Amino acid sequence: MGKIILLLVCFISFSLSAQQVHPDGKLTRPFSGRVVGVTDGDSIDVLVKGKSLKVRLAHIDAPEKRKSQPFAQQSKQALAALCFGKEVQVIPSGYDRYRRLIAVIITPEKSNANLEMIRQGMAWHYKIYSSDECYAEAESLARQNKKGLWAEKQPIPPWTWRKPKRIF
Repeated sequence: MGKIILLLVCFISFSLSAQQVHPDGKLTRPFSGRVVGVTDGDSIDVLVKGKSLKVRLAHIDAPEKRKSQPFAQQSKQALAALCFGKEVQVIPSGYDRYRRLIAVIITPEKSNANLEMIRQGMAWHYKIYSSDECYAEAESLARQNKKGLWAEKQPIPPWTWRKPKRIF
């Protein structure tokens, strides 16, 4: 009997995780909210039912504001121009280790803000966590056209920039 209960608990746990459950137990579904803050080029705050929710844009990684990476301010400004103060559609895909919602943001103009950041050369396609070919193609075009950060001679990806510098 104990084994059956354990198997049932494991099955329920697996089923819930497959449905993208918030750490607080809420299922994630598309919703809308007003963008009330832009932290950097890949993170925003969305006001939903009177509460601010931190959202990390899926598929992209933008220059690091905290560690003064080149193009960080331009990236933040580009994202703000796309969605700050606007009512956006949030399409969740899960949560990161910091419990931030990961999502695609659709602007009132029906533009995918995540993809637009790549097209403008304001973020990298975060291939470690995304295999979406649309983002890969958009990055390739931005690189070819030397848009945004691709105008730099050797732009350093944020995941490399974040690594601690070793001093010998």
